[in-house]
Amino acid sequence: MAAQKFKKQRKPPILIVVEGETEEKYFQSLRSDFRLSMLYIEKGKHTDAPSLIDEAELLFKNGKTANAKLSRASQKTYPKKYFSKVFIVFDMDEKLHDYDVAMQKVSKLNKLNLKTARYSKSNREYVEFKAIPSIPNFELWVLLHFETISAHEMSIDMSSKRIRKFIPNYRKGDPELYLAIKDNTAIAIDRARKLLSCSTETMDASTLVHVLVEQLIKL
Repeated sequence: MAAQKFKKQRKPPILIVVEGETEEKYFQSLRSDFRLSMLYIEKGKHTDAPSLIDEAELLFKNGKTANAKLSRASQKTYPKKYFSKVFIVFDMDEKLHDYDVAMQKVSKLNKLNLKTARYSKSNREYVEFKAIPSIPNFELWVLLHFETISAHEMSIDMSSKRIRKFIPNYRKGDPELYLAIKDNTAIAIDRARKLLSCSTETMDASTLVHVLVEQLIKL
């Protein structure tokens, strides 16, 4: 039993910084479903991708102490330089300039070779920052649980109204969203992969949420 407990504690802690309440609720529910106690989720104060990445950097470097003002009772504290991976989940909404700046920021962060502070100095590992954009938005990931979408259909209405065709009571920030779509996760992952392979232009419809979800469910 003690060995099992130690093994669970050795799972590397992960931070997800999200743009909106819908994403926050989705990943909170996924965390509970798979009992990922080492997963920390923060809703950013900004909605533009570059600023969200700046927030993620500061959260990693500074941590969150017990004295910090927490906006939600469910948020957990953590020390500085605690995480082995930091994912930033954001929408693009056709903001091409923001996309380029965001990807450059993530690339620069990884080149800094920032180390975690969880182990002794000789055993410390490098933290990995990973951008998880959705073009145009996170609703694309939700819709992929129900239908196939073309990469070039940027005029498609990926909105709450469209999602309600499949989830009648859906609303942004819906705490029941994950439960409503989780049975189709494997289908959504497959569709997201195919969609990404067909995306030839920077702002074609695509999402990398499936990459993050796959990593989480394999932990």
